[in-house]
Amino acid sequence: MIRDLINNLNNAKILQTTYLGNFIYDENFPRELSIQLDEFTIKEIDFKLNVEKHRWYEISTNVYELTLKNKRYLLGIRGASQSYNEMSSWIDFSVTYKFMEMEETKIISYKIKVETNE
Repeated sequence: MIRDLINNLNNAKILQTTYLGNFIYDENFPRELSIQLDEFTIKEIDFKLNVEKHRWYEISTNVYELTLKNKRYLLGIRGASQSYNEMSSWIDFSVTYKFMEMEETKIISYKIKVETNE
């Protein structure tokens, strides 16, 4: 189900005209795909991942949790997320959204153990 939706979204080659976090309201977003997404409960769970900086803007990935009938999917959307030029609009960057299925990963990290004088 989610793979078909992702394929449909990518095949539409949607040119970005708004901030990445507002992708669903983008004027170029096809109505039939918007209807498909409306079936899900959508929640943003992470943003500005894998940042790629360009001269006037940056591209990154936002991650959304899509829930339908107690089934959870993770959807990544890559697009322009930051503009460094006040004179440019989002469409000036000619970025096409890229949609992908995501998976959650756990990262192990370490910190200094605080010792007490006991």
